[in-house]
Amino acid sequence: MTLSESLRTELQRRVEGGESMPSIARAAGVSEPSLKEFADGADTLTLAGADALAEHLRLDLRPQEAPPQSQPKVATRPAETSGGRGTRG
Repeated sequence: MTLSESLRTELQRRVEGGESMPSIARAAGVSEPSLKEFADGADTLTLAGADALAEHLRLDLRPQEAPPQSQPKVATRPAETSGGRGTRG
């Protein structure tokens, strides 16, 4: 999930929970029209705006747990057989 998706998801959850878009915009220091356009997916926020919104929504940015690393595959060649062919004595 991207940062924008996380912000939109939490923003939608808050609005559905009864918090108003204007109050979220005021608390985050983002203009209400910008926040509405962002919520609708029509626009992006500045990094400063995203940071302020994430702080208001109490979201942390944390690294995802790395998937387990697989062992590198070692290329093997088929064993050479010694046949009489191509061998000079």
